[in-house]
Amino acid sequence: MTEGKLMYEKALYPEDYEEALKVFTQAISKSSSAQILHLNHIYHLRGLCEFKLKNYDKAERDFQ
Repeated sequence: MTEGKLMYEKALYPEDYEEALKVFTQAISKSSSAQILHLNHIYHLRGLCEFKLKNYDKAERDFQ
């Protein structure tokens, strides 16, 4: 199993949104353009974390 997949699975159901943000940001930085479908999903999940933390401007950027 790849490191990115492990990071994704760890953050899929976060109890700690700030930790999940770190994991999603790491996954984004390690993704290649060949993984664009997964990358879009990770941005969406990171946006949900930002929204839960009331960082609405950051959430909106990730949702775009």
